Amino acid sequence: MLQIVLGGMVLSGVVVARVGDESIAAGALAERIAGERAGGLEREPEAVLDVLIGEALLAQEGYRQGLDRDAEVVARLAAERRRVAADELLERQLYAGLSPGDAMLRELYHQGADEVRLERVVFATRAETQAAIDRLKGGGAVESIRPRITPNSNESPAGLIPPLESNQ
Repeated sequence: MLQIVLGGMVLSGVVVARVGDESIAAGALAERIAGERAGGLEREPEAVLDVLIGEALLAQEGYRQGLDRDAEVVARLAAERRRVAADELLERQLYAGLSPGDAMLRELYHQGADEVRLERVVFATRAETQAAIDRLKGGGAVESIRPRITPNSNESPAGLIPPLESNQ
């Protein structure tokens, strides 16, 4: 297994592969692995390295064919360089010191329409209650126990409790 970690730190400058005159560093490999994992893809480091090597081989063939001088490719590369530079500037200067506190996160979370709908279910006996719980745990629908709902004077029709706001 490919291992380029020492004491929990990735050795980003270590060259893990060479493709022609291009080197693939451990940092690039670690970044690709992290990106794939963030996207839900889990592969062995060797498989990810194989992809990076394949990309390097394809890029070298593209250079050999002169694609790096094609006007459309040059424009796309320039646009990508601008995007990367802007992202890096934001990351280093703007986002670096930002760490929202719990109060800010709570406020942002509750800016939407927070609402909870509750439904009271009342049974005459403990055995009926347990049977309903077992039915629900077994995958039964709430509708299967609705006929047993006992409306209360504080409830809306059919046993529904009026919606509660997040501050209640």
